[in-house]
Amino acid sequence: ILLKVLNNFDNFFQHKTSQSITEGNYFKRRFPEDSKIRWSAMTELEVYNLIRGMYGPYQWAFSYLNDRKIEFKPCDFISENSLGQPGEISKITSNGVFINCLNNALLIKEVKVNKHIYSAKNFFKMNQKLI
Repeated sequence: ILLKVLNNFDNFFQHKTSQSITEGNYFKRRFPEDSKIRWSAMTELEVYNLIRGMYGPYQWAFSYLNDRKIEFKPCDFISENSLGQPGEISKITSNGVFINCLNNALLIKEVKVNKHIYSAKNFFKMNQKLI
């Protein structure tokens, strides 16, 4: 099959059709606010996927602690149930902090504030609330 494709390479790409953006496209434009974590409206899986999906060279998933913008590095699921208000720091461990989502918490290990990376366990205090 590979030889067939390579021998007919030009034929496979001869009938390309360019797409005009003015006629429509297949993606939704992203805005910075799309990366904001809504703790009280999102499950742990939704927050996990947002953080994982936004991690990279562009704006990371973020939230606010008072007036400070906190960006999140990839996080982990926890094996225990954590109860508390969404966005609240419910536990500090040697690995990081538990931040409550709508249905459970996630383990946050590192955050970025003002372009500096911090260990979450050293940055947050118990019962602080993110918005």
